[in-house]
Amino acid sequence: MLKCDIAWGQCDKTCHSAVNPKGKLNLEAANTYTSLHKSGSGYIDTLNATNSIIYIQMTSASQPMPPCGQLDICKKDLILN
Repeated sequence: MLKCDIAWGQCDKTCHSAVNPKGKLNLEAANTYTSLHKSGSGYIDTLNATNSIIYIQMTSASQPMPPCGQLDICKKDLILN
């Protein structure tokens, strides 16, 4: 199960907040769960977390999220487990 608060604490106040969040994905604390679990969005794959859009973006070599760089392996493991 993805635990997004671990990864996104630094991002919820910049790109993915307010009225027009990037990618229409609001990651402010009060909205994260609802935003990530929108039906048909693909942000979260509960059967295989590594297929989730959110995880694929976080581990992208060319366009990592957060944009300041990839998360370290410990945070990636925490998110998946």
